[in-house]
Amino acid sequence: MLIGIDASPLNRHHKTGTEWYTHHLILNLAKIDFFNQYLLYCREPLRGEFTQLPANFKIKVLNWPINKFWTQGRLSLEMLMRPPEILFVPAQALPLICPKKVITTVHDIGFERFPEYYSGFARRYLRFSTKFVLKKATKIIAVSNFTKEELIDIYQTDENKIKVVYNGYNQFYQKSKSPRVSQKILNKLKIKKPFLLSIGRLEKKKNTPGIIESFRILIADQTLSNFDLQLVLVGQPGLGYNEIKEQIRKSKLTDRVILTGWLNDQVKAGLIEEAEVFVFPSFYEGFGIPIIEAMAAGIPVVTSNVASCPEIAEKAALIVDPQNHQAIAEATKKILLDSQLKEELIKRGLERAKAFSWQKCAQETLRILE
Repeated sequence: MLIGIDASPLNRHHKTGTEWYTHHLILNLAKIDFFNQYLLYCREPLRGEFTQLPANFKIKVLNWPINKFWTQGRLSLEMLMRPPEILFVPAQALPLICPKKVITTVHDIGFERFPEYYSGFARRYLRFSTKFVLKKATKIIAVSNFTKEELIDIYQTDENKIKVVYNGYNQFYQKSKSPRVSQKILNKLKIKKPFLLSIGRLEKKKNTPGIIESFRILIADQTLSNFDLQLVLVGQPGLGYNEIKEQIRKSKLTDRVILTGWLNDQVKAGLIEEAEVFVFPSFYEGFGIPIIEAMAAGIPVVTSNVASCPEIAEKAALIVDPQNHQAIAEATKKILLDSQLKEELIKRGLERAKAFSWQKCAQETLRILE
């Protein structure tokens, strides 16, 4: 069977959720499937690990003169002229022309629940592309039961058309025996221990303003006077970033809230291991990979009671209302002051992380493709 995959996100340097999903899924398909033939469609030659794929994986570069609309334009032309037996698109944006059998992954539809957190163009494009996906796809992979229910609730999608396949996480994040970040790197980033950590795009949808406000409440608590805490926020700027910087300035937290920008896996994993608590009270997540990464690294987690977060975390984290800044602060405080609770959450988190892997994700995805 010839399976075509839209591999266009693979060369992006600053990868986020969907790009990492594509990256790990293809690498793990290459480890388990030596029988089907694969064509990886991309707009430029792939680099790194993707130059050493097995013989049944071929890379097909589809040149396109402009930076935009590669999927809708060039990939559509390829599907018209030389369609594979199955096209798999790991993100929710299909070419306008598709072969008869198409499988795609829907990661989230947060733009429907929180339209105010998206630009007008992004909102219109995502709504159009998602509706097109739901109409054209033979099967839809949802990354959580929550995302599946959202598709049924908002778009009345046939539930028999949707299969739930959980994401994995990079095993690199499992706790190491020796520190992965040096004091020199911490100094360069202006990070001092002890610190709280949150990872994700710095934007309102991720509740970055709420995390900062909760931190302000926390450090004002006299019972924590022995802690000289910092809050470290790792991620690229998103919608409302300038407001976030102004909030930090007005709260006089410039020296205690550290904005690192995008970081590579080595530094990010090292920071997770060094953190006291991982704080992730997002308003909307289709899955929430950082929750699992933190658990695998042996760090206690505070996360939301909404969207997919409680489904992914289960009983291995403290679950709070993301709208309640006081509740976020109180949950974090509990972990800081109660060593027994902290160790119990770490133990549960390590066990919960075992339920997720990219190999398992690839195996379940392959069953759907076949």
